[in-house]
Amino acid sequence: MDITLVIEPDPRRTLRISRYLVRPLFLKLACVSVVGDVLIVSVTGGLHGVFSIALMISTPVILGLVLEWRARLGVRYIRRSRMTAELTEDSLRLSLPDRSSNWRWAAVQRVVDHRDAWLLKLSTHQALILPKEAFTDQQRAEFLAFAERKGFLVAAVASTRSRL
Repeated sequence: MDITLVIEPDPRRTLRISRYLVRPLFLKLACVSVVGDVLIVSVTGGLHGVFSIALMISTPVILGLVLEWRARLGVRYIRRSRMTAELTEDSLRLSLPDRSSNWRWAAVQRVVDHRDAWLLKLSTHQALILPKEAFTDQQRAEFLAFAERKGFLVAAVASTRSRL
């Protein structure tokens, strides 16, 4: 496999995928915070009714705002830059105008088929984005065959909500 892609910047796609990646983290943190808030309220004897309700409501809201800010801030530079991706049998190289990074395929845990991109998951909340529109039909078939051969390919993700 020897595929070279030119990935045009698309802020909406990048932000949408970043939100998709942090959503499971938000849900876990929100559940833990609500349980923690309930424990605090029950241990302290209810504090004061209004304060305890405000605490339980505000914690997930604040977490949501922090994670949204993280998603927006983390991709600010990438959203505005053209990127080149070089996929070979041994590694993946992503190049921005002023830097580049290499990953061996062993670093990729799985490839998730998102609605408009393939996500090369490096960890639970970190992924490399390969937009489907950057591939020709031949490159797409070659990449999918490679991902299947390596055992990376995962079924398509259900359509995710987007506020964009």
